[in-house]
Amino acid sequence: MGNKFRGEALATINGLQMVMVMDFNAMCDMEETTGRTLEEVLTDFESGRILSKDLRAMAFAMLHERQPKLRLRDVGNLCGEDAQGVMAGCAAAIQAAFPPAEEVPAGGASAGNPPAAQG
Repeated sequence: MGNKFRGEALATINGLQMVMVMDFNAMCDMEETTGRTLEEVLTDFESGRILSKDLRAMAFAMLHERQPKLRLRDVGNLCGEDAQGVMAGCAAAIQAAFPPAEEVPAGGASAGNPPAAQG
């Protein structure tokens, strides 16, 4: 089970259970790989218009912390085999990292949702 207070979510992708982590490192990796801001990528993801290469970069950034042996191409294969599972896992990790304000515990680490994650 993922630790939702650390931006972690358990995802089932292509029949495999994997923990996805949306932490500061994942955010930085995503921005570095895509050349875009986190807000831009999340806005496209939430609108359903995310580029394939950005989805792969997002999933890789979120999977790498807990599955360090996965390579970018491995994640691309997972996206090709089970895009819905990858997208559901990404959405769960984003929700865990940026919960609605009413779900953040008193003194919690989250400062609320960034504009792209509010909905």
